Amino acid sequence: MALTYSVEDNRALVVAEGDFTFDDIQAAFSDVRSECADSETFRILIVDHASAFDPSEDEVRELAKFWGRLFRGVPTRIALVVARELHYGIGRMIEVYARPTDFRFRVFREEDEGRAWLDAAPAQTSSDGSAPSTQPASAG
Repeated sequence: MALTYSVEDNRALVVAEGDFTFDDIQAAFSDVRSECADSETFRILIVDHASAFDPSEDEVRELAKFWGRLFRGVPTRIALVVARELHYGIGRMIEVYARPTDFRFRVFREEDEGRAWLDAAPAQTSSDGSAPSTQPASAG
């Protein structure tokens, strides 16, 4: 498996290199979730500078669903930092599929930007567990 991770202070760093599968992603993130089981929030930085990951559209959709189930009810932010255009596009797809879930996801080209976004205001869910609206308030 070409996914490695470390967890410190309820923050995870996941490094993706070489070849790995959807099953590898599920296993790694399940382990991260287990290590942070008592956390009230999660912050996850995924750094992928050169992996060969090339999922189908269905796999991208399933990944977003998997993360939505895994982090249900726990305010979570996942930042993906990529170098390849393909992976940036995959990240944008995940952003769209993540919208109706409890986790916030963003893709970045620069690691500093991803870290800054993770450190921003916490991801929140509403009292019913759904993600809050990101629509701007209307002026009145």
